Amino acid sequence: SIRGAGDILGSEQAGFIDTIGIDLYLKMLNDEIQKLKGVEVKEEESLAMPLIDVHTSISDNYVSDVDLKIEIHKKINQINSYDSLESIKEELEDRFGKLDENMIIYMYEELFEKYALELHITRVRQTSNFIEIYIPKELTKKLDGQKLFMDLTKLSRMFRFSQRLEQLIVTLDIVKLDKHFIYYLVDFV
Repeated sequence: SIRGAGDILGSEQAGFIDTIGIDLYLKMLNDEIQKLKGVEVKEEESLAMPLIDVHTSISDNYVSDVDLKIEIHKKINQINSYDSLESIKEELEDRFGKLDENMIIYMYEELFEKYALELHITRVRQTSNFIEIYIPKELTKKLDGQKLFMDLTKLSRMFRFSQRLEQLIVTLDIVKLDKHFIYYLVDFV
């Protein structure tokens, strides 16, 4: 509280928040406040770290006020469906102006995380050339592989499939994509 939100969220900060991300930081902060108030905090099924590494900061050119940035991060963290993404996007554009591509990617990353959590996808491997999504064994058994293959090849020919230990691994080669990979991943999940 002595340092203030500006010091924590400012562009010069290279500590705790940069390591864990704003979403997890805000959740941890809220949980601790609830505990201090004597409220029992229910542990959610969530991922400690984001599955996908994308740009998740808000440019000072878009909003420079730290409190507004926190409010925007909280709104983006509420995204749990395509409809909520569109609604929050419209609200932000109405209040602050047109979103840049990084903000939209940030919103899609949040949606991907929520969808992945619903499907119990907890492992994604990301490199500079590809992204591998490890489909849990239980879900792999339920999938119609032929339909999945046909659907994904309609999205992009850059998807590949493999299987290890009864677990389907879907790989997206990201080097020659027409748009950012997060759009393909959201459509996939």
